[in-house]
Amino acid sequence: MAGALWILTAAVVVLIAVGAIGAVTARLATEVRISVYDLAEAVEFVAERLPHDASARLSYEEVQAILEIHLDLLEGDGVAVEDGDEVLTEGPALVVDEDASVARVLVALDDRLEVTDEDVALVLAYEADYVRAIGAIGAAAPAPPPDAS
Repeated sequence: MAGALWILTAAVVVLIAVGAIGAVTARLATEVRISVYDLAEAVEFVAERLPHDASARLSYEEVQAILEIHLDLLEGDGVAVEDGDEVLTEGPALVVDEDASVARVLVALDDRLEVTDEDVALVLAYEADYVRAIGAIGAAAPAPPPDAS
C-alpha cells in the first residue's frame, strides 16, 4: 500500500510540473523578445570580423566611435533607446538604405576620425550582422513592385 501511495504522489508531482512547464512555455511563446544592443559586445563582434587590411587601419576606439554615432542616429529615428529609457516593443518600420546609412554616419563624423568611406561601410555592414545575431532586425523588406506606368 505504501508503494502505491509513493507512485500516486510521484504521478501528481509530475503532472503538476508538466502543467507548470506548459503554462510557462505558452506564455513565453507569445511574449516579445527584447533585443539588447551591448556596445562593447558589438565593438568586439565587428572588430573580429573586419578584413585584415581594415583591422590594421581601424582601432577598437574608432570602431566604437562609428557605432556610437550610428546608434545616436538610430535613436534620433526612434528605432533605438538608451539603457534605462522606455523599452521599445514596437517601433516604426524602417527600411535601411546601406549607402544612406554610411553617408549619414560620415556627415555626423564631421572629420573627427581619419576613416575612409569604405571603413565606415564595413563597420556598418558587420554591425548589421550583429543586430541580426541578437534578433533586433526583422526580415528584409520586399522588393518594390515594378512600375506600372
